[in-house]
Amino acid sequence: MAVVTGASLGIGRAVAGRLTSQGSRVVLCARSADALGRVADDLRRGGAEVEVVVADVTAAGSGDEIVGRAMDRFGRVDVLVNNAGGGPVKPFAELAIEDWQEGLDLNFLSAVRCCLAAVPHMAAGGGGAIVNLASSTAREPDPYFGPYGVAKAALVNYTKVLAGAVARQSIRANCVLPGIVDTEGSRQVAADTAASIGRPVDEVMAAMLRKAPIPLGRLGTPEDVAAVIAFLVSDEAAWVTGSTFSVDGGALRAAW
Repeated sequence: MAVVTGASLGIGRAVAGRLTSQGSRVVLCARSADALGRVADDLRRGGAEVEVVVADVTAAGSGDEIVGRAMDRFGRVDVLVNNAGGGPVKPFAELAIEDWQEGLDLNFLSAVRCCLAAVPHMAAGGGGAIVNLASSTAREPDPYFGPYGVAKAALVNYTKVLAGAVARQSIRANCVLPGIVDTEGSRQVAADTAASIGRPVDEVMAAMLRKAPIPLGRLGTPEDVAAVIAFLVSDEAAWVTGSTFSVDGGALRAAW
């Protein structure tokens, strides 16, 4: 049984589809009731058993609410995929303290809340697997994505700490760093960036790809990332924990 946050769009939607196609029951969580409902309807038409939780993962108590609904409906939590995230595109000089706080709340603390809520139930059920979605900006920062990248770097570190803390309870925790993936979110980021600097969207996308060329020659798809996550939560990854995986077509230049 799996919980997926940020499940209404992009990578989260693809993860939910991949896990249900493999027989998992899934709790879908996002802020948009309409978008989440459409995803749930699509999955149910395919025979999946899903529960919908409309919640804001930045809110206090949201982790308990989401995991509580999973326990009420399915009686256990085996997998947690912390996919919720995002943030504004702003030049560094324009960032206010509120931007940094919001970035941490959405991109770091939301995952912490869900982990704190899920771990006791996973331990009681004999174990589990957690995957936290960070970003390539956690390793190669971009000044236009300051709060986002900093929060995702914290999430990478947290995942390693978490993995060591819960290993004796048969719980595994790993982190995935997607590169530029063709999602609704990345298209919106490109549009926001273009608006902030007064340039056409196509020009912004071309500049992004010049700055961070993708050796495999294409943008990623949500399904590319979902496939890695599905492996990490499966029994085939039973000896994999505390690790960070780049899924970016080879774009990340750092060797670590």
